[in-house]
Amino acid sequence: MKIIKNDIKADVAFQRYAKDHYDAYQILKANTKNFLYLMDIKYYLLCRSIELSFKGLLLQNGLCSVEDLKKEGKYGHDLILLMNSIKNLPLVNINKDESNILFVLDEYYKNKEFEYPKTGFKTFPALEDVEKFCERIYLALALVKPR
Repeated sequence: MKIIKNDIKADVAFQRYAKDHYDAYQILKANTKNFLYLMDIKYYLLCRSIELSFKGLLLQNGLCSVEDLKKEGKYGHDLILLMNSIKNLPLVNINKDESNILFVLDEYYKNKEFEYPKTGFKTFPALEDVEKFCERIYLALALVKPR
């Protein structure tokens, strides 16, 4: 068995993984004609990309360490906590509509409702709005020069 060693900086890894999740969403979107088909997976991929972009921004701007990201209860998968930690950074400037998108998604995402079925009525922001925000945040991460 061949072992591949991949030694990249953590902030660059977060950037790459954020892009990979966004690209996976784009592939899924391009190959599903029915909007509702795999909808939870589409939201999950975008939320995961947003989370990884936020964490990459924290790392790139020296606002936390990799160890901080690993600490139980420090950031977790809490999109609102992460948003509040990076919202004043240059290139980020999260507006009220984008904040509202995250407030709606946060409960579903951090409670893993996009990954595990839970019955009941759910309200989601428009997928295209989440996609636009996800792309903007990823691009903000890509534009920051690694430290």
